[in-house]
Amino acid sequence: MLRRKTVEVARRYAPTSLKRLARAVLAKSAPEAPGARLGGQGIIEDLCFWMADARVDTVLPLQNYFSALYPDLVTDTRGRLHVYDAAGRRLLRHEFTLRGHGLVKLRVGELLRAAGADTDSGYGTLLCDLDVPPAVRETLDPSKPFYFWDRFYIAYQPRGGVPCFVHGVDKTFVADVSGSELADYYPAGKRYAWAPEIPLDLSAYERFSVVVVNRTGVDTSITLTVRDGADTARSWTEGVPARGAHRFTLTRTDVPDLDIHDLRLRLDGIPTRWGRPVVVKEFANGAISAMHC
Repeated sequence: MLRRKTVEVARRYAPTSLKRLARAVLAKSAPEAPGARLGGQGIIEDLCFWMADARVDTVLPLQNYFSALYPDLVTDTRGRLHVYDAAGRRLLRHEFTLRGHGLVKLRVGELLRAAGADTDSGYGTLLCDLDVPPAVRETLDPSKPFYFWDRFYIAYQPRGGVPCFVHGVDKTFVADVSGSELADYYPAGKRYAWAPEIPLDLSAYERFSVVVVNRTGVDTSITLTVRDGADTARSWTEGVPARGAHRFTLTRTDVPDLDIHDLRLRLDGIPTRWGRPVVVKEFANGAISAMHC
């Protein structure tokens, strides 16, 4: 089989009569790419991280974004919230109605308690699966693929405090309107590394967490390494099941032999290229900050 790079160069510089042949060879020699099955119509769904413990709850303000795109159409629709634990096991399935120009606010902790679903880890992953409204589907050209993708915001709210918001970050599922099953966006995972450029002063936080989500259908392992300015390091390796998550939590007692004022982080084994970790900073006064890095 020809090397992909060789074929790409040939396609770029080949005479016009040979470009079609080069494209055909490329299509056959290339590995399956993310989203390669996007040949229909529907919605791209995100897999997000949730927390619900004695300190923090997770709030979902779900807006009907179809109304903003099609303000003159009837955009009433239905949705399903799937909540999974850290091991990727489904804890609950909650159905809801989303009116045109409307909003639904869901609290994960309340839903878990109402369903009698207990999770020892206090965190996991969730999926908001929406239906494309019938009136919107009628506007789409049936001969052309078309997918919606709303990176909605998820809020983490400390008990009695102010919520902080983080938007969705990575594609995970393909919800095609012609079928009832969610298809994987990523056909397979790889191994990527993450290393923020800003040093960490751990003394500024009551608790500091690095959260990773496995957006593939295959179990993986991820290693967090913490290193100080003197090059002293500690590392932890954890298995992250398919569709699951892991939260690496750091306090001063976790790195007693390191300089907590000058720490650098590195994650190895992230299975998807754009699956950026979530950094959660919890302060002594009860405030919380979260962001993708």
